[in-house]
Amino acid sequence: MCCRMDPKELKSLLKQAREAIKEKDYKATLKHCKAVLKSDKNNYNAWVFVGVAAQEIDQPDQSEVAFKKAIEISPDQLLAWQGLCSFYEKHDTEKNIPELYSVYLKLLELFSLDKDKKIEVFDKLIAFLRKQNDKKKLFKVLKYKLELMKNENMDTFQMQKDIFKDLSGITNLSETEKEMVIKALKTLISHETFLEEDCKRIFTTCIEILFKAGDESYALSLAMEVFKKFPQNVSCLELLSRVAMNFYIENGTVINHIDEISQRMLQCENSKGLPYIFEGFCSFVSKKYVDAIQKLRKGTFFPNYTFYINELLTWC
Repeated sequence: MCCRMDPKELKSLLKQAREAIKEKDYKATLKHCKAVLKSDKNNYNAWVFVGVAAQEIDQPDQSEVAFKKAIEISPDQLLAWQGLCSFYEKHDTEKNIPELYSVYLKLLELFSLDKDKKIEVFDKLIAFLRKQNDKKKLFKVLKYKLELMKNENMDTFQMQKDIFKDLSGITNLSETEKEMVIKALKTLISHETFLEEDCKRIFTTCIEILFKAGDESYALSLAMEVFKKFPQNVSCLELLSRVAMNFYIENGTVINHIDEISQRMLQCENSKGLPYIFEGFCSFVSKKYVDAIQKLRKGTFFPNYTFYINELLTWC
């Protein structure tokens, strides 16, 4: 059994090991740490330094074992967790992916009282989950980060922008997730940098996808938010008119604002055929059947809307 080294000598060796890391003399670091561990096999700092040095001289197995040994000795100290995080980020093999995720979660826990560090870890975790394309976990992390930012009275515009970009256009979201996207869209639309020409991109990359996938109620909720800010937007009016007719044909539901939508549609030069068809639809809903037939027939020259015309004429 080896004699324990004098505390002052241990401290001196650890200092030399730290200085060797700064000088990038990693072999010297390992030599000093080996001497420390020979006397004190549970020395936390020595194991952390071994992890750092071994990683730098391409000894990944030794590095991982060292960081884990330090964590075993003192689970709630930061240094070893940060070292292990750096190790898994550098060695992002398939085997290490779940390990890195767990390390990020532990760091969030350890940084519970440090807002800036916690946001830094959140950003790393969000980038990691985007790379893994794990939308479910990504949603939860985005939600937690947003709550933190709101609690700290931080500007959330960019965060809301990221949420909309990450989650919009996905067709299997829960009601909670959908509500989060709707709130994100409200924030984007109300921001001074959002222009009407941005609406087309939102409809192309999100709302139209949801509509075509059959999630019409969700698409309608998002389109209505755009309509409140840009009531003359062509993309918005066209989608609202189609959703309105679908809802009525499927279950007899009449959405809000159909008369206003119709009036604005008639002012749109690019919406060929659809304004007449939707005007006819509004007449049909108001039980003005003769007027409805006349207006619907104006749209018969536009085959894209044959389904609506045939359905409504059948009922007139």
